[in-house]
Amino acid sequence: MMFKSNHRIYIEEDNHSIYQQLVKRGHEKPDDFPFASMKDVFMLAVSLGRQHNAYRSIQVQKDIFAGDVLDPKTDIAILVAISFEKHQKFEMLLDPKLILETAQSYANGGISFIEDMLLKQPGRPLNNLVNLIA
Repeated sequence: MMFKSNHRIYIEEDNHSIYQQLVKRGHEKPDDFPFASMKDVFMLAVSLGRQHNAYRSIQVQKDIFAGDVLDPKTDIAILVAISFEKHQKFEMLLDPKLILETAQSYANGGISFIEDMLLKQPGRPLNNLVNLIA
């Protein structure tokens, strides 16, 4: 399954500043901005949201990137697996809208964990990210 550019990825508008604090393209201090793209933050937020069962629907949406940015071999496979685990229905595997809604809701729940672990802890966000995954 491929997502197209007309499939948009949304986050909660109030959380956009968290994404911006972690992604600055071409910035000279990668220690302060450890993610290369909004997609990378989104995928971690989805994963942490699923891990902590933090599923929160988006109330006020903000468009952050197009679906064709998602890699079919890694990103989409993860999102499909997470969505299937949530809904337990084979027909949803063919429904990009449901897959994205599920991912967006988990990302909405997971972004607070990223904020707590990377931005609210002492130290630089990159070092905190390394400590998180180490």
